[in-house]
Amino acid sequence: DGGTGGFISEPLSNLVPQLNQVTLQQYTYKAFACAGGVCGANAPEANLTVTLRQALLGGGYSIFFHHATALDGADKPDAGVASQWWKSCDPALARQLSHPSSDQEIYNVATFFANSGVEVSKVYASDFCRAQGTATGFDLGQPVLPLPILNPYIYPENMRCADTLSALNEQPDAGTNFVFVGHAQY
Repeated sequence: DGGTGGFISEPLSNLVPQLNQVTLQQYTYKAFACAGGVCGANAPEANLTVTLRQALLGGGYSIFFHHATALDGADKPDAGVASQWWKSCDPALARQLSHPSSDQEIYNVATFFANSGVEVSKVYASDFCRAQGTATGFDLGQPVLPLPILNPYIYPENMRCADTLSALNEQPDAGTNFVFVGHAQY
């Protein structure tokens, strides 16, 4: 059970059960008329299906994006750690965003956030130029913070998955969300 709401503007987090899994849910709510501690038995009923935008407006989410399309160049891990090749925006050292495809993808996400009222309090991205470029292009009003655990090839593989999950489970500030931009390998 999500609990008892007391107002028509009750925050979604007070009404929706906390789930440990991501599933599509539809919730049914009943409003009982009560007087003197006695509630009527026949309550009107309403269904609530929350849209993505509605859920994100309530805050409390970590939103993970794969970087935009990046087909230009190739990753060169054999360049060595000292070169920090993964931070390079040179396609001779690391794959880069593919324009104009990546521009349109980034624009679509930026437009959603600009028009939705969804608040973001932190933006994290891997150190790769393609992830930093994607996160910066989202223009979410927060600095893009590098998060090394999102770096494939570089961060110790035996801890990367667990550490990434730990970061994703960090609780955002009330009414806000976190955005992460990384890669497919987790």
